[in-house]
Amino acid sequence: ITPMASPARVAPGAPRARLVRGTEPWEHEWIARNGTWERGARYWVEAPEALVRNGRVFVAYSAGHTATPHYYLGLMTLRPGGDPMNPADWAKRRDPILRPVDGPLGAAYTTGHNGFTVSPDGRESWIVYHAKDRAVWGGVGPDDPPRTVRAQRFTWAADGTPVFAPAAPSGVRLRRPSGEAR
Repeated sequence: ITPMASPARVAPGAPRARLVRGTEPWEHEWIARNGTWERGARYWVEAPEALVRNGRVFVAYSAGHTATPHYYLGLMTLRPGGDPMNPADWAKRRDPILRPVDGPLGAAYTTGHNGFTVSPDGRESWIVYHAKDRAVWGGVGPDDPPRTVRAQRFTWAADGTPVFAPAAPSGVRLRRPSGEAR
């Protein structure tokens, strides 16, 4: 994290602080060997995205590796009144907020690289992320099968922290965002 001079430029000479380091098993890199995926020795964390609501600050990040079925979203929370530049003022959630799912309604793998938005009337919170329908890596390239864009509603706990439902497989019908014209 670093102070910004504008929405598109880092402040010249600004200090920088690393907020997250890989520590959890799901944050490891993954390596293809002998037709299967093996957890690598290094960690892979990337793609931070801020979420701010009622004075609370969170940062979601991707972990694992997007070219594999093992890709997750993690969450950091800034202590109320904390300094965003002080890594000690951030708490990392131990479990991912989104993870691959495979069940009777279908599958969603490679859940990562997210953004946040609200419904057209501003009453609902939504997460937008990518996922894949199959765990198999086709071998043609890292996006075989291709990633697709997903969006789903999330809620807020009484303590002001976000609450995320499991990733929704393709084809699962979700209720329209509130305020969206039919």
